[in-house]
Amino acid sequence: MQVNNNSKYLIVSFHDLSHHSLQICENVLKDLHGIGVEKTSLLATPQWHDRERIDAYPACLEWMKNREAEGHEISLHGYTHKTKTVSGGIISQAMGRIYTASEGEFYQIEYREAQKRIREGLSILRSQGLTIEGFTPPAWLLSPDGRRALVNAGLIYSTELQHIDLLSINERLFAPTIVFSSRSAWRRLASMRWTPFWAWCNRNRPIMRLAIHPIDWQYPTIRETIMQIAEKLVKTRTPITYQELARRYSSESGCHK
Repeated sequence: MQVNNNSKYLIVSFHDLSHHSLQICENVLKDLHGIGVEKTSLLATPQWHDRERIDAYPACLEWMKNREAEGHEISLHGYTHKTKTVSGGIISQAMGRIYTASEGEFYQIEYREAQKRIREGLSILRSQGLTIEGFTPPAWLLSPDGRRALVNAGLIYSTELQHIDLLSINERLFAPTIVFSSRSAWRRLASMRWTPFWAWCNRNRPIMRLAIHPIDWQYPTIRETIMQIAEKLVKTRTPITYQELARRYSSESGCHK
């Protein structure tokens, strides 16, 4: 699907939202608000690493409801954000264990397990009155069975590293992601060199995305670079959530059919 080139959008997302990352998310939103980014997509994981079930923390859920009321979106980000087994050869092992640090929960997931995790995750978040319409798989890796489970659950979008998948109309939007890898010193160094260049390469794209992880805010140079990129992008782009974008283009597509 082609996007109207007269409109330029910026989607800022905060990943891995749970009780343990709530204060970091609060700090990120304050920083973003200061440069004019007043709406984001907050990607919540209902039971972080099988340990931290989010509905055990009422204050965390109340915080999410308040952010939603302010215009932010709460989106489903896996169920545990962790995978226990990875099958296949060396490439699959590298993707499932090294690239993702064993966090590609939906990378090789089968339909019934995907259906179960999506259903339970939606139940936890929606039972608190949150409007959940989209999904981002951990590490942006999603099996065909996982995608089918999302469609059957009635979700309107999913995201990949470089695309937004409009599930309700079976269309994909190219939307490059600016993201840092902060897990190790060499990854941070590589990100500091590559990511600003990638942002420049895609400066004229109709949709650009900036993905923030909690660990990014532990490193001042990463945080400062992210904020510099965000401040530059917001000068020429309208901040929008995944949910708003998916609704808009799904509606426009329906009008043309």
